[in-house]
Amino acid sequence: MKGIQVVDTPIGDLMRYFKGDVGIGTLIVFIAMVLVAAVAASVLLNVSGMLQQRASGTGKETTKQVSSNLMVVNIIGITDSNLSRIDELQITIKAAAGSGRLGLKNLLLRIDNGTSQLQLIYNTSCTGITSDSVGRCFNLSAKVDPQKIFTPESPVIDPSSVAEIQIKNLSNNLHFYPRGIMRIDIIPEAGSVSMMNLHLPEVYSGNIIPLS
Repeated sequence: MKGIQVVDTPIGDLMRYFKGDVGIGTLIVFIAMVLVAAVAASVLLNVSGMLQQRASGTGKETTKQVSSNLMVVNIIGITDSNLSRIDELQITIKAAAGSGRLGLKNLLLRIDNGTSQLQLIYNTSCTGITSDSVGRCFNLSAKVDPQKIFTPESPVIDPSSVAEIQIKNLSNNLHFYPRGIMRIDIIPEAGSVSMMNLHLPEVYSGNIIPLS
């Protein structure tokens, strides 16, 4: 049987061997960390770019929604000859401060008396509400138009303008008696809905009734 051969290695050579091994391992780990960091940075940059684009688009849309609001200045009701119910509405509107030009051609109105609802569209030839769906319409006119931008075919307003919505023969579809309620939603093509909940007077003392 052969005995175990012992090789004498100087302590200095052994230390140099271990130091070289540790140095190579550290270098490999360092290179791997650099590569991982580079990949992570690239991913973060891509994600950041996508989020910035989305935020920019959302910001523009939000700005449009906020800045395109309509303001209701006042609402006037006109009763029938017997002072028993409201037959016409005159709603004065304007664009909110800071908004640009606002088209009203696709404006929608919803009117509710608590039991029934009526939806109206703008029609240049509207003569009043009828009992059928064809006559569910309203008129628009300019009360103040310093920029001369409003026409019946293309009703447009800006913050310097004042327009009026006219609804005639309302009682052909909805009845608004004293002590009742009236809900009006004005829905622009862009921007928020203007919602008004009105409590009607106890008595109609004249043909012209201020409602707001």
